[in-house]
Amino acid sequence: MPLLPTTKTAPKNNLADLTVLVYGQTKIGKTTLCSQAEGALFLATEPGLNALDVYQVPILNWDDLLNACAEISEGNHPFKTVIIDTIDNAYKFCTDYLEGQDGVYIETRQGFDVDGFEIKARLDFASAAIDFRGLQKNAGV
Repeated sequence: MPLLPTTKTAPKNNLADLTVLVYGQTKIGKTTLCSQAEGALFLATEPGLNALDVYQVPILNWDDLLNACAEISEGNHPFKTVIIDTIDNAYKFCTDYLEGQDGVYIETRQGFDVDGFEIKARLDFASAAIDFRGLQKNAGV
C-alpha cells in the first residue's frame, strides 16, 4: 500500500480542531493573545497571569499537571481551549519527575476472592521534542 497521498488534506476551519503552539520572545503578548480564545483555561506553570482576567489552575509540579489534565479529559467543564503557560516549565516538571524515579515501579494487591495476589509493574521514561514540528495532537483527549 503506498504511503504518499493522492488527495489534498482539507483545511480545518474551526480553531477548536487545531493544536497551536505560540512561540516568541518574552513580553510580546503571547499570553494576552491566548486569553482571547473562546473558553480559555490556563494551566499556569509560572506566575504572571495577574494582569489578566482569566481562569487559571496553578501548576507547581508534574502531578499537578497530570491531575489537571485528568479532570479536563473528563469533560465536566465549560472550557473549550486549554493553554499550558509555559510549556518549557511543564517539560522541566516532567524531567524532574522522571529523574526522581528509580527503576521499575511495582504495586501488589492481595486477593480476597481467590488465594493469590496481583502484581502491576510500570517503568516511567520520556523522550524530548527536538522542535515544535514534532508536536502532535492526541485525538483521544
